[in-house]
Amino acid sequence: MSALMTTSNTNDSNPYVKDSLIKFHNVESDLYSSEKKFGIFSIEMAQTTMTQKEQELNSTNDMSGSMYDVCQDGRTKMQHLQLTLENITRLLNANAEEIEVNLEITGFDDSIVQVLEPTKITNDSEQLQQIINKVKTALYPRGSTNIHLALQDASERLQQKSTVSQKSLIFMTDGNITTGSIDLKTLINSVPKDSHNYFIGFGADHDFTLLQQLASINSGSYYYVDKIENAGLVFGEIIHSILYTALRNVTIQVTNGEIYDFQTNQWLTEIRIPNLCGEAKKNYHVRSETPDDFELTLTGLSETGTISMSELALPELEDLETGIKEVVDLSKYIYRQNVLELLHISAKIATSSSSTSEDRERKTKHIEEMKNMRKKIEAYSALQDSQEDKDFLKQLQDDLYISEKTLLSENALLYTVARQTSQGRECSYNVTDLKRQNACDYEDYEIENRPISRAYTSDTQQKIMRGVSAGAETSSAENESSWDYLDDECSKENNAKNISQIQRQCGGIQRQYAFNQDE
Repeated sequence: MSALMTTSNTNDSNPYVKDSLIKFHNVESDLYSSEKKFGIFSIEMAQTTMTQKEQELNSTNDMSGSMYDVCQDGRTKMQHLQLTLENITRLLNANAEEIEVNLEITGFDDSIVQVLEPTKITNDSEQLQQIINKVKTALYPRGSTNIHLALQDASERLQQKSTVSQKSLIFMTDGNITTGSIDLKTLINSVPKDSHNYFIGFGADHDFTLLQQLASINSGSYYYVDKIENAGLVFGEIIHSILYTALRNVTIQVTNGEIYDFQTNQWLTEIRIPNLCGEAKKNYHVRSETPDDFELTLTGLSETGTISMSELALPELEDLETGIKEVVDLSKYIYRQNVLELLHISAKIATSSSSTSEDRERKTKHIEEMKNMRKKIEAYSALQDSQEDKDFLKQLQDDLYISEKTLLSENALLYTVARQTSQGRECSYNVTDLKRQNACDYEDYEIENRPISRAYTSDTQQKIMRGVSAGAETSSAENESSWDYLDDECSKENNAKNISQIQRQCGGIQRQYAFNQDE
């Protein structure tokens, strides 16, 4: 028997979680064949202020000759990078009275260039202009690419900041290693161990496999920027996660059930999440043979100490007069589960690809499987009345379409993992550019040409991303439509019913909190 389990909590004793929801699918369907009942754990974080903790931010940037490459808007990659760094500095400068950030900027090719020495950002216009001038004059394209040297340098610089508890590295490159060590073990050992590391790959020519492996160390993050003009959006998403982190080092454990890890395509009893930001809305897939006994515990570090949040399911809800059980249809999330599993298989196929006829046949068969699933989702979407559901399902279709059209190309792994990661993490930024893949397409299908997902972009996050990407060709049709779309959706959302009121219609759930002030 399936169980409907919800929470409609607005308990002021927990300043970090606004609402959460656990429920299990109870509608007959051929979408999910497991004997275990499929469910979701949805969580919405409360609005938070900027972090009050001292932050050490190191920006390490590729300044090899390929940064001279010209983008579609006529600017070079380096000019876009310079503009993005300028916007980040302006953002930190404007909020200097609320936050304490020490910013350091370096460039690398076959040597290290100190662009900006460690500097505490203040609300000083003269300091701001000095930093902007340094970025424009010291950061320019020139030599080869020594990633090992850059990692070693960043690690040593961050290690020196032993008194700072929250440290971040934003590492950007647009190419492959052309000098220095290429030994994976050596490179991994050079990754900073006591900081959160963000690795950004510019364009399709960077070594995305390496960056993904480097990002896997210390629960880091990897981002692929398909259009350099969109670099500010990715940097903005990263800056938001640094400044508005509500909980760090988050662990979700389940009892009498399992939770899905999209990165390994496994159902586990525990997953780890680097952080949860203020206003974030996340959906985690769960399953259980006995949903009535399902338990979930979330723990994480806040600025005041350790938080532990436990949820225990209440019995299945039913009408007392008729005995009819509450209908819980999670079909759209089951489709999402199918898509994540198919993308994982795509990535596995791309990793082990060869030029044999058997390999091509395997790829062709998998492409057909993805296309069939995409058509099912398309048909299901046509029956939905909610635009929010249609948008959700369209993104799933795009995930599959992009993997389909690139699986036979040399960049199959790059595009598939980019979409898989964005969907699995519910990121704001998404890869949409297929122009360089020369994918033959006789199907009349159009990708949603917005790099920003409203469903996964909070109001505060939108403001940060907009600020960091300012001036970076955001007047182009697709980016401008993205901002218009977000503004329009915000207006609709403000007129909608409060989510907690809707959840209260479904019942309640016992909730336990434990706060430990043990920084």
